[in-house]
Amino acid sequence: MNRAPDGMKSSLYWLIWLVGTISAWLSPWVTPVWGQIAPDGSIPTAVTTTDNANFTIEGGTRVGGNLFHSFREFSVPTGGSAVFNNAPDATNIISRITGGSASQIDGLIKTNGTANLFLLNPQGIIFGLNARLDVGGSFLATSATTVKFADGTEYSTANTATPPLLTVSVPVGLQFGSNPGAIVNRSQADPDASFGGRPRGLKVPVNQTLALVGGEVRVDGGNVTPFGGRLELGSVGSNSNVQFNADPRGFALTYDAATSFQDILISGGAVVDVTDVSNTVGSGALQVQGRRVSITGGAGLSSFTIGALSAGTIVVNASESVELSGFVPIATFFYPSNISTTTTGDGNAADISITTQRLIVREGGGIFTSSVSFPGQEVKPRGSAGNLTVVASEMVEISGTSPAGLSRLNVETRTDGDAGALRLTTGRLVLQDGGQLSAGTSRGTGRGGTITVVVSESMELTGSGFDDEGKLVPSQLTGTSEGAGDAGNVTVTTGTLRINNGAQLAVSATGTGAAGNLEISTGNLELDNVGSIRAESAAGNKGSIEIGARDLVLRRGSSITTNATGDASGGNITVNGETIAALEASRIAANAVVGAGGNIGITTSGLFLSPDSTITASSQFGISGTVNINNPDVDPASGLISLQTNVVDADNQFVSSCATDEEGSFTVTGRGGLPPTPSGVIRAQTVWRDFQDYAPTGDSENISTNSPSRDKLLAASHQPSKIIEVTGWEVDRAGNVNLVAVGNMTPESFRNTARNCYR
Repeated sequence: MNRAPDGMKSSLYWLIWLVGTISAWLSPWVTPVWGQIAPDGSIPTAVTTTDNANFTIEGGTRVGGNLFHSFREFSVPTGGSAVFNNAPDATNIISRITGGSASQIDGLIKTNGTANLFLLNPQGIIFGLNARLDVGGSFLATSATTVKFADGTEYSTANTATPPLLTVSVPVGLQFGSNPGAIVNRSQADPDASFGGRPRGLKVPVNQTLALVGGEVRVDGGNVTPFGGRLELGSVGSNSNVQFNADPRGFALTYDAATSFQDILISGGAVVDVTDVSNTVGSGALQVQGRRVSITGGAGLSSFTIGALSAGTIVVNASESVELSGFVPIATFFYPSNISTTTTGDGNAADISITTQRLIVREGGGIFTSSVSFPGQEVKPRGSAGNLTVVASEMVEISGTSPAGLSRLNVETRTDGDAGALRLTTGRLVLQDGGQLSAGTSRGTGRGGTITVVVSESMELTGSGFDDEGKLVPSQLTGTSEGAGDAGNVTVTTGTLRINNGAQLAVSATGTGAAGNLEISTGNLELDNVGSIRAESAAGNKGSIEIGARDLVLRRGSSITTNATGDASGGNITVNGETIAALEASRIAANAVVGAGGNIGITTSGLFLSPDSTITASSQFGISGTVNINNPDVDPASGLISLQTNVVDADNQFVSSCATDEEGSFTVTGRGGLPPTPSGVIRAQTVWRDFQDYAPTGDSENISTNSPSRDKLLAASHQPSKIIEVTGWEVDRAGNVNLVAVGNMTPESFRNTARNCYR
């Protein structure tokens, strides 16, 4: 940008002052004001008022479709207004505030026509309880210093002494200076019957963008409702650059050139909603970009799909963390802090995407997508719930409860539309004190969503918590069906998986739909203190469990079970692992009532069962399943002694005389009760004794298929041959030496009394 000479700058100031003065004299019924809204003189902007509360803004500089204004101060008092009296054909109204104070907006900001309004104040902008918007296009409030245009020109809040180079080009981005100010919204203005009588706060027309982009961004009990439009909440650090991209709903922001991010706090029951209540364009899109994004005190980001038009997406990106916690009481209800999308029509609900290092959901907070119907709705909606995708490089924690319910991540359908898919990728996952990660279907024919969890380090499910009805519910990862729709499959991949203190990993179907299958791949799988992995089904023949684990340990009443009620067939259990141990009254079971029991297949190098632990496959009234245990890595030749292949004549190996003083020798090596030399003395009874019990092993008694004939076959086939240790030798009448084993014979029984080796 070119710098104007000092003389020209001085003349320009006088010209602007003169134009403003003449305008005041030509309008004797209005009074210029330099208090709450005041031009800075760099552009011929005129501000008039009759009561020092309601302001009319005229003039400015028009270049093509762009209208430029420049203010020293810009604040609207409570109940007041700031009306931009622009030409209706203007495309963009770009207004900068160059003074040293933040803008306080507690009244109305209004424009003519369909122009977009850009409001820049590097010191920050605060919207009070009574702040409201009546603009025909999009609205952007920012603490950036500069608007950038496609042709490379800039409109900056700095260096106002130099006349700006204005352009007809379109805005393409924002440049922030050092320490950008905060953007705060507390607006509770503009109650709307279409919004249930609730205040809409800040709003723009359908299919337009509302953006609050600055340093720290706080939505402190205020509402932001660009119905059917696009909402942008962005918090960036010093010297960052933000770009605009064309979007059907106005413009979308990208943050690839941001140097750093700051915090976004949405609290105090604030409602941030992009629902299309007019049902004309479909619900909008929402993007939140910051360092730490906190949603507390019953605040929420939400999108509802009412008709047949599908919704946009909700995207939350946080360079450090996303946290949801707490609730807000409204009348007799408790509303949790949430990120949610819902469809009540034939259009699909919005997808939700969370990308961060750490995601924490506590004290009843929730992230969920759903397809639901209103009470009395004759035809069930067919719209599908949205997908929920979480990528948290370090950890995800879902824990605790509140009067609003359990903390949860959930995709579900209660209609004929399908539930969405839930995909979670993280370094560590913790579900504790009632935390829920679930996908389900009920009340309709829609299919339950699938759950895919990939955890690079460790995953822990532990404990339980009370729901909003006072019922104790375990911490759980579960895919369920309570209606006619089939439940989705659950797939878990992790380094270490721990399930303890009553927590569970489960798939189930209690209605007429089939249960999903459960697949687990892990290095170490530990179940302790009534931890469980289970699959339950009341219909169909699904609900199987497949586990691949290097080491699997069940302790203190823990279990891996499939259970089929009614006519349903039991699901199968397949376990592959190096070592498997079931201890302290733990069990692996595939059970059924009337239908066929499931089969259990275990492939392992080592299986260890305590006397009170069991492996069973049974059906109470039907055909029991089978238990197959394979040991593929056992070498059949292991434990055998390698024998000499060349057979020799034993008679040729002894001399006829071997007196100890006649230079002969006889040496014995190895185990047994023999001295090293014939003259050696045995001091103790050191004969090796075999203490092995060669009866069938006790483990076989704990492995059952409820089939007596098969038990007998197993017992018979497991009778091993007894190995008898040699305890001495004797010479028969023909002079042959024979190796013998005689009961409890002691070495003294074979002590020589003659000089010759035999008589």
